Amino acid sequence: MRRTNKLHALPGFSPFGSGETNEFATWTQGREKYMSSPKLRESVEDDLRSFAERSDYTEGFMITTPISDAFGGFSSVFLEALRDEFTKSTIFTTATLSDSLSWKRKDNDRSIAQRIVNAALSMQHLEEHSSILLPIQPSKSWEPETPWAAYLRDDLPKPATYSQVLTTHLQSANTELREIDGLSTIPQQLNWRGDNKIAHLVGASPLLPPHLLEGENGPKKLKASLYDFSVLHEDLRQKKPSTSSGAPKEDKPFAQYSIVRGYEDEELQKLGEVLEGATELKEPLARWVAEPAGFPILPSLPPIYRSLIPTGRPLELALPPHPDPLSPAGLFGLPDPLFPANLSRSYYVQPESIPLLTTLETSTSARHLLLHLSTKIKELQRERSSVLWEYEEGEYGIGREGVGEARERLETLADGLAAAGGMGLDDEEDLDEDENFPDNDKDDEDWD
Repeated sequence: MRRTNKLHALPGFSPFGSGETNEFATWTQGREKYMSSPKLRESVEDDLRSFAERSDYTEGFMITTPISDAFGGFSSVFLEALRDEFTKSTIFTTATLSDSLSWKRKDNDRSIAQRIVNAALSMQHLEEHSSILLPIQPSKSWEPETPWAAYLRDDLPKPATYSQVLTTHLQSANTELREIDGLSTIPQQLNWRGDNKIAHLVGASPLLPPHLLEGENGPKKLKASLYDFSVLHEDLRQKKPSTSSGAPKEDKPFAQYSIVRGYEDEELQKLGEVLEGATELKEPLARWVAEPAGFPILPSLPPIYRSLIPTGRPLELALPPHPDPLSPAGLFGLPDPLFPANLSRSYYVQPESIPLLTTLETSTSARHLLLHLSTKIKELQRERSSVLWEYEEGEYGIGREGVGEARERLETLADGLAAAGGMGLDDEEDLDEDENFPDNDKDDEDWD
């Protein structure tokens, strides 16, 4: 039976950052749109029930939503209804954060604050109703010679290249989740503790062949080639707790599920040893599965990779064992122009497929985003920011206590992760919602 998807439009709104009237900007706007539109709500929920009824076995749901704009509020209310309807089903939610990189208007303090509050409220509600919550950070650039980006072209727009790599790993992970019982067993493994629903997406593209990961430094080389698409960027983090020697404590993993694509047989066995050496976890907390075929690269996609042959493996140029005595290398010890050392760096042939390592993991690193959001909310409260009125007032506002509850919940989650990782609780004092905030004599700006 053919299944079709029905699109539901939200008329009357323009995208956040478009510079047009009535931007779909705040969490409460999304909440209001869902709750105040019976026709839209009934249509969405009826379509969901119909889809579930046509399934032979409803194992769970995979939801993807932005959380830096009003869709975070819309999805939060929708997810609450979904959980009420399917109380025992797995809900795997991917929550994408965004910045102003693609905006058509200039960013300002109000917009920055709105993105913070939107993300904080969304993380609170989605974490409550999801089985696993996977935050995804905005696209970013990177410095030259960054190990994880060694095989990415540096002459293309980096945010677009980053987005393509991210999409590859999301598709790799989602394909595994769609396998029979995948949506049940993988979330159960990741959240075996029962109190850690926030996962991270980590990946290496390409996954280097085992002969390039040999020796004692193999696990270290593998770790250097990995990138965490979920962790808060380091320049935004709170200061890490330190050991008695003054060195920052490393984040502690709780569980990992990895998918290796593009290797088999003897190579796969060698890679398995490197994978096991790169983590302190053992089975059943650390599991990995293999798919012999590499991840296919569509010919229509931009050629973002360099130095890879059609199978996606690194291009390796071997110098002649005995240089021609009449060549520059033989006569003067100069590089042979027939074998330039940097040739592979400018080899831009698009591979047909690429070996991948895609990992879903839970760890104490999730606390960085939680602390960042809760700290920023606290600052807005102390400043009596007028942005908070947009969330507290009105028929669908959540009141001052609603924003405070979100901040406290994120702090509780962060402290729980810190305690589980042996890091101790944060020293910064909490500012209770019932305490008096400092007076702010500065006139509130008119945001209208």
